[in-house]
Order: sequence, then structure tokens, then C-alpha cells
Amino acid sequence: MGIHTEDSAYLCSTCHTFIARPNDLKNIGITSRLGNCFHFTKCYNILEHDSGRVQINKYGQVQYIETTHPIDDLDLRECKGIYCKLCNNNMGWKLEPDKFIILQKRII
Repeated sequence: MGIHTEDSAYLCSTCHTFIARPNDLKNIGITSRLGNCFHFTKCYNILEHDSGRVQINKYGQVQYIETTHPIDDLDLRECKGIYCKLCNNNMGWKLEPDKFIILQKRII
């Protein structure tokens, strides 16, 4: 059984499961090779799977996350892939305990 809320929330775009609250949103200025992303400090109803490393390059307010062809080893971070607990939709990455990067097209 997953966590639910009656308040406004971000939901999985596939099955409409509760994923995050608006006050957990920290940054919307993130892009990846898979599209625009949001940074949340907390997520709900997700599963974590080891997925290797991502690269984070900082250019002003925008961060680019790529999994191939690293430019500099200092930019590489270990991460976990995160998936919707109900439908297994690939939501994005968990970089730190309070840093969840969710693909914008995977939430509504």
C-alpha cells in the first residue's frame, strides 16, 4: 500500500500515484538527455535500483545530467534509478538522500 495525500501533489504520469508534494520541489532549472527535470528534496511511492553513475555539469542555473561520455571524472556521481512503486515507470534518479531528480514528463 502506498502513501496518499488529499493536498495538491505531483503524480506519476502513467498511473497517477502520489510522488511528491509542491513544497518538496527545490529547483526546476535542470535538463537531461531525456528532457527537463525537477529537483525534489523528498519523494514518495518510489523504488530505488542501482543504476551506476551520472554526470552533472553546472552552467549557471541549469544542470545537465548525462550517463555517457563523461567530460571530467570530478563531475561523476553514483546514483540510483527511481521508479514508481505501482507501475514501475522510470521517474529519474536519486543522487543524495535529499536530492531526487524527476523527469518532468513522468509527473503530472
